[in-house]
Amino acid sequence: MILADMEEKGLSEGRAHHTAMRCRTPGRSGRIRSREQNIILLVLAVVIVALLWNFIGMILRVALFAVVVYLVYRLLQSYT
Repeated sequence: MILADMEEKGLSEGRAHHTAMRCRTPGRSGRIRSREQNIILLVLAVVIVALLWNFIGMILRVALFAVVVYLVYRLLQSYT
């Protein structure tokens, strides 16, 4: 599609392909920006988990309690 548009503008096939690839390929600055963004997101994730650690532990304890209650219920149900 891009090649057809560029050929309509009078560019040769080789030049149109090279121009299309150059537009799509991120440069070095794009990779650095992406790496910096990934580092920022990773640090943000660590901070959020650190702040919510006690809450997450409480949720896991409640979930474990619910599973144990369900297992005991099923065990008692099998005897009746």
